[in-house]
Amino acid sequence: MHRRMINPILENMDGERAGYFTDVVAKLENDPRTHKNPNFVFLLLKETMALLPVHLDKADFINTLFAFIAKHHRAMEKVVFDQDYIYDQSMLKEVTNDFVIDVVDLTMQRYQQGEIDGGEPSVQKYTWPYRAEDLVDPDDEEAQDRLQNRTPYAGPERRKKR
Repeated sequence: MHRRMINPILENMDGERAGYFTDVVAKLENDPRTHKNPNFVFLLLKETMALLPVHLDKADFINTLFAFIAKHHRAMEKVVFDQDYIYDQSMLKEVTNDFVIDVVDLTMQRYQQGEIDGGEPSVQKYTWPYRAEDLVDPDDEEAQDRLQNRTPYAGPERRKKR
């Protein structure tokens, strides 16, 4: 029943975002914690999923969602049971904006810790004539040792100075 609140929003999302939240909704439907407050779980998700980043592990996202509902249950109740909410559903944004901030903060924290791949392309540039040290992985200690035993490049310097 609660999925009916979510489906119209999922249909309007792009592929990656829709896939992420479809999986989250499926996991929420099977999570026993959802049965305590299913209305708030799906209402919070409905109000925020168009704004949320989709880089967190789904289990981490779901745990963050339940922690937020536990902490802000009273505030959500106050808004949802206010008769003005019937006419102005944007009132809930006062509470849901905090959830968006929590998820973005957690995503940034995980990104800075290197747990999330930012998708930046890896660019490698080579010049001619290339040198042996240009082609050695700096993390490979054996290759670095072999490089130390080689005669250094003594040809003309054609590289641009930086």
